[in-house]
Amino acid sequence: MEYLEKLNPEQYQAVTTQSKKVLVIAGAGSGKTRVLTNRIQYLLDNGVNKNEIVAFTFTNRAAMEMKYRLTKYYFKNIYTFHSYCYQVLQFAKDEIGFQKFDKITLATEDYELDLLNKIANDLNTKINPKSLMQFITKRKNNLKYEFKSVDEARIYNQVYFKFQEYLMNKGKIDFDDMISLFVNNFDNISFKDALLDECKYVLVDEFQDTNQIQFDLVKKLSSKYNNLFCVGDQNQRATRS
Repeated sequence: MEYLEKLNPEQYQAVTTQSKKVLVIAGAGSGKTRVLTNRIQYLLDNGVNKNEIVAFTFTNRAAMEMKYRLTKYYFKNIYTFHSYCYQVLQFAKDEIGFQKFDKITLATEDYELDLLNKIANDLNTKINPKSLMQFITKRKNNLKYEFKSVDEARIYNQVYFKFQEYLMNKGKIDFDDMISLFVNNFDNISFKDALLDECKYVLVDEFQDTNQIQFDLVKKLSSKYNNLFCVGDQNQRATRS
């Protein structure tokens, strides 16, 4: 295991630990992602099946880079949170209300704004569609939204339900639905146990950037085996509340 020889003592300890739950805190440029990929290498070299490991990062570019570092292992189970959930939702579409569609499609931002503008007009309200979109995004990510009045809260939530109903009737979801639909329906997915077995080891890059719904996703996926390895930078702004 030549890669272990290149690690400093702290990195070596993290990569080779036998602890089930690990949080590695380090600054920018300190090799956090390398520690995470080395951890995957270490697990594979010590007999863990590659189909029992799932890693998450925040951008497609980072996922591709990590896959490249693990090329010789043919390890490809590295996803963004959204891409992982979207993939699973396609297999679970009949169980979450999309039975009449061949596949779930992702609505574009322009499509969503046009739809919100239409709904706002139908409700005879002048609320800016972008403000409505901000509310919908926060709601789906389990984040707080400060309303100016009870009446505003009523209208915003009315728009939300009409928005969701329209999307579902068209076989569409928005960007935030990819995670929220997965998390909210996880316990009812018929192949949940198979998913959990594929997540015997869960690893998360840039953990400080997880928001509440992403954190809930990680907790659900790691709930059976409790093997969770996260790396993050305490000096970067965390978005999870």
